Amino acid sequence: MPHRSEVILLRVDDRASVAAAASGCHGECGRAHPTRYVRSSREEDGLVIGYQKGGQEWICLHPMRDGGRKSFVETKLPWGVGVFTAPKKQRPDRKTLALAALRQAVEMAEAKTDKYFVGFDAWEQYMKKVQSLEQADEKTRQDSMTGNGWIYECLVQHREMAAGYLRSVAGEFNPGAAGHLRQAADLYQKMADRILTDKECRTFTVTPYPWTLKGQPWAPQMRQEQLRRLKEALPLEHQAIDQIKQAMATK
Repeated sequence: MPHRSEVILLRVDDRASVAAAASGCHGECGRAHPTRYVRSSREEDGLVIGYQKGGQEWICLHPMRDGGRKSFVETKLPWGVGVFTAPKKQRPDRKTLALAALRQAVEMAEAKTDKYFVGFDAWEQYMKKVQSLEQADEKTRQDSMTGNGWIYECLVQHREMAAGYLRSVAGEFNPGAAGHLRQAADLYQKMADRILTDKECRTFTVTPYPWTLKGQPWAPQMRQEQLRRLKEALPLEHQAIDQIKQAMATK
């Protein structure tokens, strides 16, 4: 049965928030439940799976550490933790959950805000930033490589996951809506496998990390190739969102 969750934000100077987070984590671990935690704004969430030394150290798994396959001891306080609370009285049906996910995907793709870039706006801004590196100094380019590679890798991975998810939920809908979802899935798969990457060029080939170049320069031709792929993929992103919108209209 799914549970409700509560996010506790931590501040080092706020003993109450630290105590609440520790209590929540230790209680969940005692019930053999992992606790979600956020280390920083630049990383994915991790899991607290245990604690030691009276709760001063947390035993964690994190995707940025050994791919999440090995536990490690965390001694620094995270930004926040998410703990499970009371169980929900009823499990939402799969179609309801799928509709909520599809609605969120459309809203985020088309969102407009003056605080940050998201959706289509973020994609456009990303391309502008990559293009601007041609006028930047060498240090700026070097400092940008890791972030650029990670963003591009996430673009590919998330479209692979979107393709799989859409195919997995298509059967919950009527044939017309299911057809639109499968078309969206095909578009996401094409972006991931044939445009953003292909059999000859994987993500680290298109957008290298500093350590993958082994001392070789991040050549302008590589950045132009990245831009070419991004520009070719963006129209398909619009088409995929349009297919999702049509699916929701004929659900």
